Amino acid sequence: MRLKEDDLKRILIISLSNIGDMLLTLPVLGSLRRAFPSAEVSLLVGRAGGDLFLQDPRLREVILYDKEASLREKWDLIRSLRKKRFDLVVDLRNSLFPLFIGAPHHTRLFTQAPSELRHKIDRHLWKLNALGIPTDGWRKENLWIPSGVEDQMRNKLSPLGVRLEDPFIVVSPGSKSDLKRWRTAGFRELSDRLLREKRMPLLFVGDPQDRAAVETITASLQGPVHSLVGQTSLLDLAVLIREAKLLITNDSAPLHVATLLGTPTVAIFGPTDPKKYGPRSPRSEVVRKELFCSPCEKAQCPYHHECMEELEAEEVYQACCKLL
Repeated sequence: MRLKEDDLKRILIISLSNIGDMLLTLPVLGSLRRAFPSAEVSLLVGRAGGDLFLQDPRLREVILYDKEASLREKWDLIRSLRKKRFDLVVDLRNSLFPLFIGAPHHTRLFTQAPSELRHKIDRHLWKLNALGIPTDGWRKENLWIPSGVEDQMRNKLSPLGVRLEDPFIVVSPGSKSDLKRWRTAGFRELSDRLLREKRMPLLFVGDPQDRAAVETITASLQGPVHSLVGQTSLLDLAVLIREAKLLITNDSAPLHVATLLGTPTVAIFGPTDPKKYGPRSPRSEVVRKELFCSPCEKAQCPYHHECMEELEAEEVYQACCKLL
């Protein structure tokens, strides 16, 4: 049965907790807005990425969810959601929330997308297709960036002598998991060659815990190199990536920002599967070491992390050259 716009006045999207995973659910929001433009859409999302959505005009409200909350707090949340009388719940967590909330329509429980759909974006959108809701994949407007954020980013770059209009490269050497990080020596060798041969400023980004790695990478570099580690919000980062000539990144949140914005991207992959999490833009390159054990998608490496340790800077540089 295909849902009609008159049937749906209030929609709840239950998103994920990890920032990168949250970003990959955004095409669901875009598709719902296009299919039901008059409906009020609410988003239940993890606290870590709430700032990405608080100003998004496509949403009536953003409800922050703490997965570490007590059972009592979670039950209180469910009760408050029931009172809102949602007509449709789109659950991307594969949880029991839809049953507890009591919406007349919801995504299928305990049903997985077909195995031929590998990428997480496609698997999320399949949940809508299974309800008869049309989707059209990722689009550049899936990530909403308020206009004021661009002005803030200009002000941050001005003392560095960098303008958003000028060509620059964003480098993101961090990742939530150490196993997904390419070696710092590789990033240093790559950065040195880019500075010498491409002559564009390099802007390094990351969380505060990435500061030591970035300092190691940039210590001996000669040229316009700037660290913005720990100085950008998620929306600041989105502006930088949107305007960048190129993003170089591990499998991490910046990669998924670039996917939503269509930014040329060189994505370095090791233990994770690029067919599930890789960039979708036609102007993107995945660089990985072809090994019998990769992608393993394991939390611990039983060998010596060869998928990242043996990846040479030359391979990553050649991928950059294809896009610059």
